[in-house]
Amino acid sequence: MSSDNRRGKKTARKKRARAIQEAADLEQARYQFHLHNATGLLNELAREDVPDELRPSLRAQAQQEANRLRQEALIPKIKLAGAKTVTLEETLVKAVEHFTHLPLEVRTTLGREVDLGIEEAEVLANAVVTLLYNVQFHAQATEVVVNADCDKQGWEASVSDNGVGFDPTNTRYRFGLKTQVLELPKSQGMTVEITSAPGEGTCVVIRGKRQRPRSKKKPALLVAAGLAALVVGGVLIWHPWNLIPEGAPDPPLAPTWTRLEPVDGKSRVEVCWSEPDDKGATISSYTLRPSTGTSITVAPVGAKVCQPIELSVSTTDYTFKVAAVNEVGQGGFSSPSLGFRAAIPPGEVSGLMATEGEKSCQVQFTGAALNGAKPSEISYHWSAGTVSGQFGQSTSGSVGPLVDSGEVQVITVWAATTVQGVTQQGPSETVTCNPYGRPGNPEATATSTATPTTTATSMATASQKPTTQDEKPRPLEGKLEAVEGNTVTGWAWDPGNPSGAVTVRIRIFNSNGDEVTVTPIITTTNIYRSEIKNGGNYGFRATIDWWYYVPGQNYKVVAYAMKGSTGEPLTDSKTFFVQPIFGNFDHADETKIQAWAWKPDAPNESLTIEIRIYDASNTEVDRFSRLANVNRPDLPKHGFGTGRYGLDVIYDWSKLPPGVYHAVAYATDGSGTTQKLLNSTTPHTNN
Repeated sequence: MSSDNRRGKKTARKKRARAIQEAADLEQARYQFHLHNATGLLNELAREDVPDELRPSLRAQAQQEANRLRQEALIPKIKLAGAKTVTLEETLVKAVEHFTHLPLEVRTTLGREVDLGIEEAEVLANAVVTLLYNVQFHAQATEVVVNADCDKQGWEASVSDNGVGFDPTNTRYRFGLKTQVLELPKSQGMTVEITSAPGEGTCVVIRGKRQRPRSKKKPALLVAAGLAALVVGGVLIWHPWNLIPEGAPDPPLAPTWTRLEPVDGKSRVEVCWSEPDDKGATISSYTLRPSTGTSITVAPVGAKVCQPIELSVSTTDYTFKVAAVNEVGQGGFSSPSLGFRAAIPPGEVSGLMATEGEKSCQVQFTGAALNGAKPSEISYHWSAGTVSGQFGQSTSGSVGPLVDSGEVQVITVWAATTVQGVTQQGPSETVTCNPYGRPGNPEATATSTATPTTTATSMATASQKPTTQDEKPRPLEGKLEAVEGNTVTGWAWDPGNPSGAVTVRIRIFNSNGDEVTVTPIITTTNIYRSEIKNGGNYGFRATIDWWYYVPGQNYKVVAYAMKGSTGEPLTDSKTFFVQPIFGNFDHADETKIQAWAWKPDAPNESLTIEIRIYDASNTEVDRFSRLANVNRPDLPKHGFGTGRYGLDVIYDWSKLPPGVYHAVAYATDGSGTTQKLLNSTTPHTNN
């Protein structure tokens, strides 16, 4: 036997061995695919907090997976000889049929013109099913789009969502994404692109080459009064001819991208998009679909692909999708743009008052209108002459040190936000104050030849607050009544000035008696209390941010009634235990419930938040739990871990009878600890 023959047989054996190994690997991957989906479903069905409305869909999926396991893994399957193809549209429709419980939008019309080999279609369908399972189990999305597109050279199928997203550069892909979505499609000559970021959703695009040109099928014609009617995508288009030529146009393709560009950093934006393929017919208009509100139709001007939009002020991000329209009909929508918050500068502070102090003034006011900003995104600032500072989020605080020259000090206060990364300052308000502590006039001495005048002897002003032995000020009175959650309440009054406001300072001490107050907590008596001293504005309320204190420890809370820089402790100090779980029930409106929970000693752990709904008689009418793992970029800014501790869910209040309800939030960790969150009771009226 010649050496050439031996080499040829050796090469043939290697090819057969490689083919056998590739077939075995493919078969193993198929089994892993079914086991991956089935075990995921079993894990989901085993959870005690699965919502009742989700169980029918999970059971249908479980039945589907059980049948698929029997057919694919247990029963030998004989593949018939001969080529068999299915369309891209048929493949995607089959893949999504058991995911109708998701907020799903399926756009597959353009896939009718693409033929896939049966093995190619199977790999693509399995990848889409895996992606939809990931969306169902992990994304917490309110919008999911499955889209098909094609041109003469190739096709693409995409699955996109507006869920929690992830960082692809720091994520280790497991079997689902690694094998089903990346490796197997690539083995069939497809390419896969995964785009995602925390808090910005995920888009996976799978692309392939067309098997062969597919001849267009002539549409059925309806002849009436000598005219033909063509039905395309559900739209009836009349043509003044009886036959549609072979090269008839199609609806335009979807733009490949859409973005929002701020015009003034406030509420006006330009929606911009890529100019799509018109598919043989001039684009007559574009449809802009916002995430909130009604769609907008705009006419193209030349090659113009941007449209200015004035957005309503809101604390919710806007996204836009764009579709093109030609004489045949409307094409598919683009993937959603990144979100943009419409916010204008905050409003003007009101009720501004100042109480004089020693080289300082204590200022209080009513907060400004937020105008699209969230409470955590607003701050208050002041200036007085050449000095300035800020109160943070508090609506009261001390202004100083100020010059004690006897001149009136003009204090300017305003609110500011940085919602879109640009500082927006609201209108300012001013108040005047006379800080005391300045020196008095010199008194006449016995050796002086000058005769003191009435003017000279009366220049000791009231702002110096001189006293004599017979005019000792009476002590301030008051009581610290309660520390409930992050709220401190009590009362105080000044017997020497019963109609005046009293400044109250809250101080916090640890178990060793050391003061550990993180930021000054100062308020004034401005709440009417009819039962105190025959009635008056003697009540006070202040807020303590317990999030900044060590969890699991007791703290002593003491209130002081202030006179100048000194203070007198009020009666009845309180002890407060800081819970091991931090969190807050942020918001509940017509559609959404938002909260967050974080355990400092387990910063990488996602806690579960349970929401309980009660009616006006305090009877529980609904309850559900969700994993709190939505990214909250605001939390790390305040020192709360990585920020992936949020809950943001859709709640359908309409399923409850009309009435007044309130929602209560509890957080639980893996050890079974259940804790009521701060501000955990949120009222809601269901009309």
